[in-house]
Amino acid sequence: MEGDSVTLHTNVTEKLNDKEILWSFNNTLIARVIQNNAVYDDLQIKDRLQLDNQTGDLTITSIRTTDSGLYSFGYKNSSGGSVKTFSVTC
Repeated sequence: MEGDSVTLHTNVTEKLNDKEILWSFNNTLIARVIQNNAVYDDLQIKDRLQLDNQTGDLTITSIRTTDSGLYSFGYKNSSGGSVKTFSVTC
């Protein structure tokens, strides 16, 4: 799996336009969407992340063993929001 790409699918059925989207890795913020623009907070991995600002899906390219761990996705909307956790093992 090392060197491959992996996509973490949120399976959110609503469009996430204009929603606050957050992704963290082992409790450290790595990516978020602000006003429909993806912002990458972790300088060590930012060049290997692709965040879909409509679905919230996160793709990690050229995956490494150091990318193994827990990834958390969350978003907020007028009725609350959602949080999902993904375990990635490389």
